Amino acid sequence: MRIIAGIVGGHKITAPKDGSIRPTTDRVRENVFNILRDFPRGAEVLDLFAGSGALGIEALSRGAKTVKFIDSSTAAVRTINKNLAATKLAASAMVCKYDVNRYLLHNKVPEQKFNLIFLDPPYKISAAELREVFINLPNYLTDDGLLILESGRKLPEKISNLLQLVDSRHYGDTYIYIFKQRQFK
Repeated sequence: MRIIAGIVGGHKITAPKDGSIRPTTDRVRENVFNILRDFPRGAEVLDLFAGSGALGIEALSRGAKTVKFIDSSTAAVRTINKNLAATKLAASAMVCKYDVNRYLLHNKVPEQKFNLIFLDPPYKISAAELREVFINLPNYLTDDGLLILESGRKLPEKISNLLQLVDSRHYGDTYIYIFKQRQFK
């Protein structure tokens, strides 16, 4: 696994060796950032179910201002910190060992909003569990921000009334969904 582009493009990063993490493939990550183009530049990013940290580190490499990584796995948090140290990007990052649902519920009125949120839950997550995560996500997204969801299956029709699906792509067994805040008039 490697960082695709930016200031640490080409740098290798690792995933936990215990097989507990399914990292976003280089191909999928490259396509996601091709869709985003220059969007990460200067962005405040939240990486949920961060795993190896590949998405957030890619965003930092491409000019994101900061990334907050959230994952409940000790192995994932250890790996993210190791990858940040190896890429010398740790100063722009905060890594938190926290269950994503508890984090979102605990901070219903977040101190910070994010321009870009990566949501890469385990592929085995149920539709009900995913809806639970989605309930509080709009509170974390700026008005012009984007949410990128990586999933192993097609989404249920109505995953969120507060977020609007603006694009979706399919790469092998990986689905990418891009959401923005729904604008109510």
